[in-house]
Amino acid sequence: LASYFGRVNYSFDEKYLFEGIFRYDGSSRFARGNRWGFFPGLSAGWRIDKERFLRDVSFIDLLKVRASYGRLGNQAVPLYSYLNVVTLAAANNYSFNNSIQTGAAVTSYNDPNISWETTTTYNLGIELEVWQRKLGLELDVYKRRTDGILRPVSIPAQVGALNGPQKNIGIVDNTGYEMTLSHRNKVGDFQYELRAEIGYVKNKVVDLNGETIYQ
Repeated sequence: LASYFGRVNYSFDEKYLFEGIFRYDGSSRFARGNRWGFFPGLSAGWRIDKERFLRDVSFIDLLKVRASYGRLGNQAVPLYSYLNVVTLAAANNYSFNNSIQTGAAVTSYNDPNISWETTTTYNLGIELEVWQRKLGLELDVYKRRTDGILRPVSIPAQVGALNGPQKNIGIVDNTGYEMTLSHRNKVGDFQYELRAEIGYVKNKVVDLNGETIYQ
C-alpha cells in the first residue's frame, strides 16, 4: 500500500474556516490499471457567535455551523484476488506410477477488474455552548454511501466447483443523525461533566449489480 496525503487549512478572522484534504492511495491487491484511487475531503465552518450581530448576546459562548464532504477507499480483499492462483493442496493429489503425487490446481475464479470500494460521506452539523459553556448541544445529520462493495460471489458448480471471485457489486446507504447534550460545572474545587448521546441510522441496500441475497 502506498499513499500520498495532503491538507490545506484556511481561517479568515476566526469566523470562516475551511479545510481541504486529499489522499491518493495505491494497492497491490488490485491489478495494474486499477490500483490507484483519489479520495478528497472538504469541510467548512462558520463561527456565527463571532459575528457583529451576536457580540452583545452574552449567554452564547459558541455557535458554529459546519458542513463536510469526504471519500475514503477500502482494499480489504485477500492477496492476489485479481489472479487465478494455482494452489497446492491434498484435495488435488493424484495417483501416478502407483504412488500419490502432489497436485496443483486453480480452485477459485478471480476477477481481474476489481478495484477500490469507496465510501462517500456528507455531513451537516451545529455546535452550541451557552452560559459560560455550562450547557452544550451538538447535532449532526449525515448520509454515507458505500459503492463498489467488495464481497465474494458464488458461481454455479457446473463450471467446475470453483470458489467464486471477489467483485465490486454492491451499493449501500447509511443515513442518520447523532445528537449530544452536555452539562459541565464547577462547585468549589469539584468539577463534573455529564453527557447524553442519542443516534439513529437507517441502512438500505441500494443495488447488488444483479446479485440476489437469499439469506
